[in-house]
Amino acid sequence: MGKKILQSVINMTEQRDVDSLEYGVVVTLIELLPLNSISLYKLVSDKPEDGIEEVIRLFVGENGEIQARYKQNNEVNFVKEDQYLYSCLLDRKEVYTKNGNGQTHMISPLICDKKIIGAIEIASNKDLKKFKELINGITRIYENYLYILNKSERDKLTGLLNRHSFDTKFSRLLQMQKMRNDQVVKIKLQMKEDSKRLIHMHG
Repeated sequence: MGKKILQSVINMTEQRDVDSLEYGVVVTLIELLPLNSISLYKLVSDKPEDGIEEVIRLFVGENGEIQARYKQNNEVNFVKEDQYLYSCLLDRKEVYTKNGNGQTHMISPLICDKKIIGAIEIASNKDLKKFKELINGITRIYENYLYILNKSERDKLTGLLNRHSFDTKFSRLLQMQKMRNDQVVKIKLQMKEDSKRLIHMHG
């Protein structure tokens, strides 16, 4: 088990960009622990109320193979209201819950440079508290390495993003804005249809 953990950490810290590191940490945890699923969430801004994005979701299929719910692309998957996730982010504390099937969920906050940046949620049929030390160790390694990567993405003199990082983040912001605009259009169209229906009913 010790060799497996060490190799997983080596694989995770071989990554040279944030997206690959995010994928690496969830793969590491799902390979080391008896999990049913794992999700990594990131804050859109410094405040949870501004939006939370589910970046990656992996789950174990019936045949035991690890499968991805979302592919790594520019698609943005916003999380709807989730009281347990919000509680974890606001209090910066782990949250444990149990669903009707007896499955345990553990949500752990992710902190980088003393700022809350997101959370990892894992689900298992086992008691996750037994693996708390390992989970915390892997997530701390992720946070520390993420800090190093974030520093490398910025010019040391100006603090601005380098060209590659800027282009990547700008493209993602455009995609998020497009999705928000599409949602607004859908709501307006629905309101228009509802208004026509009411007029027709009372006409």
